Amino acid sequence: MFDDNRDLNRDLGRRDAYIDNAAEREGSGYGPVIALVAIALVIGGLFMFSPSGDRTQTATNNTPAVTAPAPAPVTPPPPTIAPKQ
Repeated sequence: MFDDNRDLNRDLGRRDAYIDNAAEREGSGYGPVIALVAIALVIGGLFMFSPSGDRTQTATNNTPAVTAPAPAPVTPPPPTIAPKQ
């Protein structure tokens, strides 16, 4: 293995793997930039679509109230006659 840094038999005169790390040298790409743009879009959308203080968002009901028909008058029962003894 030519580039194995864990190999104990490697040439010690060549570069140090910790000083010249390829991952540090190449950077992290566009990931952090895309994450910051996404966060900015979400926060901007929250500000844009949030209700402002000068207008009130309440539910309104403009329909007329429904009234039930009056119940029919109850006719009194016929008078009861006591039986004769």
